[in-house]
Amino acid sequence: MTAPPAAAASSSPLVAGRDFYFERGRFVLTEAYLLRRGTCCGNGCRHCPYRKASKPPAPPVDVARTELTSTSSTGRAGGF
Repeated sequence: MTAPPAAAASSSPLVAGRDFYFERGRFVLTEAYLLRRGTCCGNGCRHCPYRKASKPPAPPVDVARTELTSTSSTGRAGGF
């Protein structure tokens, strides 16, 4: 019987460079490891392959509306 991907990923030791790396003192899991794990943990991992597939596109920005509501250097709306 074959173990599910999540069990397989958690039962084998992590390999530096393949499964993780350190960046500015932080432990970062690689996309390869996260794929072997089998599911998204919901922690917002940098290399999450699951979040990319389900992430909705960003809404378009209404530039005209943004310019009308921005403030000028005087602190008043509309740049007056």
